[in-house]
Amino acid sequence: MSYVPRSLESKLQQHIQQFPVVLLTGARQAGKSTLLEHLFVSKDWTYVSLDRRKMIQSINDDPDLFVEKIHSNIIIDEAHKTPGLFHAVKWHADQKMPYKIILSGSANFLLLSQITESLAGRAGVLELFPLGLAEIYRRPSLLSVLLAPHSADAVLNKLEQTQPLSEKQWLDHLFWGGFPKLREFKQSMEKTNWFESYRTSYIERDVRDLAQIADLNDFQKFHQLLAYQTGNILNISHTANDTGINVLTCKKYLHILTASYHYTLLYPYYANVRKRLTKSPKVYILDTGLGNFLTRQDNIESMESGGRWGDMVETMAITEMIKANSALPRKSQFYFWQTSNGAEIDLIIDAGNRLVPVEVKTSSKVAKNDIRAMIDFMALGLPHPVPYGIVLYRGQDIYHITDKVLAVPLGHL
Repeated sequence: MSYVPRSLESKLQQHIQQFPVVLLTGARQAGKSTLLEHLFVSKDWTYVSLDRRKMIQSINDDPDLFVEKIHSNIIIDEAHKTPGLFHAVKWHADQKMPYKIILSGSANFLLLSQITESLAGRAGVLELFPLGLAEIYRRPSLLSVLLAPHSADAVLNKLEQTQPLSEKQWLDHLFWGGFPKLREFKQSMEKTNWFESYRTSYIERDVRDLAQIADLNDFQKFHQLLAYQTGNILNISHTANDTGINVLTCKKYLHILTASYHYTLLYPYYANVRKRLTKSPKVYILDTGLGNFLTRQDNIESMESGGRWGDMVETMAITEMIKANSALPRKSQFYFWQTSNGAEIDLIIDAGNRLVPVEVKTSSKVAKNDIRAMIDFMALGLPHPVPYGIVLYRGQDIYHITDKVLAVPLGHL
């Protein structure tokens, strides 16, 4: 299978020029090693993978000695397995050595306190997610289009320059997700077998080794139940009751699953920043293919006729935005909006100088009566302007629902 260019490539190259150390994180099998090998290994870089216990033990015994022996640009893969290495790398950065270091791993380094303390301000941090639709089909991401113009008409004109993906293309992505390895398989059973292997290796290599979970069965139960909740408000107490696992343990499991890039949390938008952090978030699995595997979906037809269709389409839309956001020069902040009477907007993009509301619908038509929440939100008089909003839907045409709100086919994701 040929290499798929990643949207993060340009930003990664810029970080290498700017920082002595670059941290590249993302889920296991998201394509980190492939990306690094493609860009650097043939160009005077040394590649070291910490996939052998003997190597890990050697570095943990004397991380300073390992770093002192670095005499070329180096990529250290699976770096999260050697936490003592990060303090030694801090010395390298402080000495202004001429060699660059890339640390890659399948855990969010920013959530590991020893790493944050060691390399704060000294390292550039990048996140790589499974393949997005824009990468697979080599087209501009919807997010990049939304953040360029300043009016609904300008968005419409920009989108009309690109042919939307066919329904078959985005439905296939919705069902199987974006892990690069799946592109090698033609048969559904081969892909299902890969997900089974992925779950096992994740549990054995990341959860057992790094998180030191006592009861792996409870963890798997929580992992699976969370997949059923994607696209919904997370109530950790209810989840604890449903699984029979205590609340503190559930919170620990949630931390592990977000730190390893299996799930993400979206918090509600409030003009008052403090309020955003005190309200319950929505939870999203970061790969819809993994979500469908965990919830035992047989095919698109059964998923569409079941009760999770809307949640999964919403999850795909949100995660495609998250993937595109990671590669932008300046990342936006993502929220959702919900009122006390139940009105909701799936995504609020806070680009710093403006807000862009995004709704996700599974219907083939959208009318003004369907977007009351968005109309109300745009009339609130918020601290930042809301020049336009979009509604993603299952139709084929881009059109104005109101002067400031566009209906946009899901094929433009």
